[in-house]
Amino acid sequence: MTRGRIELGDVTPHNIKQLKRLNQVVFPVSYNEKFYKDVLEVGELAKLAYFNDIVVGAVCCRVDTSEPNKRRLYIMTLGCLAQYRKLGIGTKMLEHVLSICEKDGNFDSVFLDDGQFHFNVFGDHHITVDQGPRERGAEQRFFNSLFHSNT
Repeated sequence: MTRGRIELGDVTPHNIKQLKRLNQVVFPVSYNEKFYKDVLEVGELAKLAYFNDIVVGAVCCRVDTSEPNKRRLYIMTLGCLAQYRKLGIGTKMLEHVLSICEKDGNFDSVFLDDGQFHFNVFGDHHITVDQGPRERGAEQRFFNSLFHSNT
């Protein structure tokens, strides 16, 4: 597939069904109605990714204050349809998340917890990983898929 125009757009009541369908295809879990109701209320923390005007990915975040004196940005979902990976779409979504943190200036970290890895991205874009015993090389494959495969 050739390079095309990548844009991020707001999640609204008019396109929330597109997000639901995308999540059904991309993720092995189902999200409940509360998830989608919450996504509609987070503004810039939820974006649809468009490739040449076609919805092909999405990122949904929320502010996490569950730890005392910590304000973290939790990436709940970040996904892209398989046939649109390796085109820079995941990178564009992650850059959007990091720019929110940079503009805000009050986040202690950004994290994604997919059941396997928990990573923190700090202001200087330094990444730390907190994980239990894992298959050798799994961490590298995860980050390769995140940053190079643009998922």
